[in-house]
Parts: sequence; C-alpha cells; structure tokens
Amino acid sequence: MKELQVYFEGKDEVVDFVNRVSKYACEVDLRVGRFVVDAKSILGVLGIGTGKKAKMQVFTDNIDMIKKDLAPFIVA
Repeated sequence: MKELQVYFEGKDEVVDFVNRVSKYACEVDLRVGRFVVDAKSILGVLGIGTGKKAKMQVFTDNIDMIKKDLAPFIVA
C-alpha cells in the first residue's frame, strides 16, 4: 500500500479524479479523519467534501503511472 495526499477544489475536480482513478484495477481509498471511502465512488468522494486534504491509499506496488495520471490532485 502506498499513501499520497490529494486535494479537490470543487465537484468538477472530484468527477475528473474519479474518472481517472476508475481506469485502474487496484483498490484506491480516500481517508479524511476516521472516514474512509472508495475513491472510485463519486458519491463517496463528494461525501467527504471538497476544500480539504485527503489521504489516498493505493493498494498496488506499481504506483508510478497512477501518480503521473493523478498529478493535478496530489499535494505535499
């Protein structure tokens, strides 16, 4: 499992993020505090809200392509 921080300004970014992440066969979760949602679920991601950082947990060993594809959402 690899972890990265992501950030969404608004719902349009959430839709773009979910569309990109859905292309991958691996499991991807988003965690904000004690809440964990499936990153491939638009309703789940919108449920955790926008305007705050979320921890993205990617369950794969090959994360390079995912990092490149999701670069607009990854923050330090």
